[in-house]
Amino acid sequence: MTIGSRANAILLVDDDPAVRKTGSQSLAAAGFRVVCAADGATALAEFEKLRPCAIVLDGNMPGLDGFDICERLRVAGHVDVPILIMTGHGDTTAIHRAYNAGATDFIGKPISWPVLPYRLMYMLRASRLRTALSVSYRRTRAVLDALPDQIYLVDGAGTITEQISGTFQCLADSLAAGPLTIEQVLSKEAS
Repeated sequence: MTIGSRANAILLVDDDPAVRKTGSQSLAAAGFRVVCAADGATALAEFEKLRPCAIVLDGNMPGLDGFDICERLRVAGHVDVPILIMTGHGDTTAIHRAYNAGATDFIGKPISWPVLPYRLMYMLRASRLRTALSVSYRRTRAVLDALPDQIYLVDGAGTITEQISGTFQCLADSLAAGPLTIEQVLSKEAS
């Protein structure tokens, strides 16, 4: 069964050699290329060398733990790399700590090894879609910025959320009084 791609690596970080071995075998069997690290410092060094497509971190390790690694990577600007934190502490405190550190997903131990590759596949797919959406947004903004006409961006309720005058500049005087509806703008332009 091939789920992953060997083109991109998964960084698996756990201080337990049995978890590293079982996890790397499970992910490799699913088609992922896996690089392992046994501690936080090694994980950060491997990340810089490898630039993996995703990271699986043990939340509880001596020294620099998975929560700390996740937070350091996010603070350093690596926001697009999916990070899965796994820990034997499935309590709400650990879950909150994982997501507050910037984790993409959380999984409790003992790990269901057949499920792990699918979790990573889903995280990678979501990451690719987020990247594609960002590219699409930038392209759309470039087109809107190039238009010489007045453009109003309207939400589902009909409230104008942004006014663009060909150079992507909000006209503060029109929106200073608060959100407008399209009907209010049309009546202002007619007068």
